[in-house]
Formats: sequence, structure tokens, C-alpha cells
Amino acid sequence: MGNPTFADDFQGKVVGVADGDTVTVLRGKEQVKVRLNGIDAPEKNQSFGTKSKDALAGLVFGKTITVQSKGTDRYGRTLGVISVGDTNVNQKLVAGGWAWHYKQYSSDQTLARLDPPNDRRCRPLPAMAVTDSTDPSGFATHEGAGYCRPGGN
Repeated sequence: MGNPTFADDFQGKVVGVADGDTVTVLRGKEQVKVRLNGIDAPEKNQSFGTKSKDALAGLVFGKTITVQSKGTDRYGRTLGVISVGDTNVNQKLVAGGWAWHYKQYSSDQTLARLDPPNDRRCRPLPAMAVTDSTDPSGFATHEGAGYCRPGGN
């Protein structure tokens, strides 16, 4: 990851929503992919993936947002905390039950407080009334099984 500075923060219009934790922002004439820092949402082909994406789109699509840059991920996407006005979108998604606090990569205490203390790997998100809402890290590594891994890890 790079070392972000205040100069890395920017504003732009959201022109695309890939899933529940990734957006495309038009910064001047450049499109920038932004991965919401500190959260993890269901994958597109996972239970509630579409609803999580729709929740994010409802908050940001077509709007001007502020991106507080936290560096880049291994895919070259900007890691960021995004805001619409005074609303911290990363926090709102976790608080609303559309994403988990991504504890593996984030020590953000506010996100931790908003995310129930249960083992997220076998805990449905509050917005999801099903038990197959395996967190995306487990889902992606188990060929899309979509179920909790034994022992919750």
C-alpha cells in the first residue's frame, strides 16, 4: 500500500457501482476505481450481493462524493472512505447491515462497534434474513459455495 497524504483525497461523481464495496468515480476526466476501505460486502453472485450493491448505489450513484484515500490495494484500486455530504458511506453500509467490518485489513474502531461481535463468517448480515450470507473472503476461496465454513474460519 502507498502512503496516502491529504493531497490524495479527492471529489468526484460516482459513475459506476461494481458491487457492494467498489465504485467508479469520475475525477476530472479520469475514471478511478475505489474499493471502500475497512468493509467487505457480499460478492455479486452470492446471496444478497445484488441487494448490497443496490444499497451502495442508492447512497452514491450519480452523486458527488469525497474520497479520503487510504492507499491502493493489490489490484490497483484506490482504497477509500467515501462520504456524501456528512454521511460516511462505509459506516452506513455496516450499520445498515449491507457489509461487514473487514477486520483482517482494518482496525477502525467505529466500524468494529457498528459490526456485531459474532464471527462474521457464519453470521448473516442484519439486512439478510438467511444463514448462507458467508462473508466474501470465505465465499471466494471456496468456489462460490455460499455457505459458512466449518468452525467459522
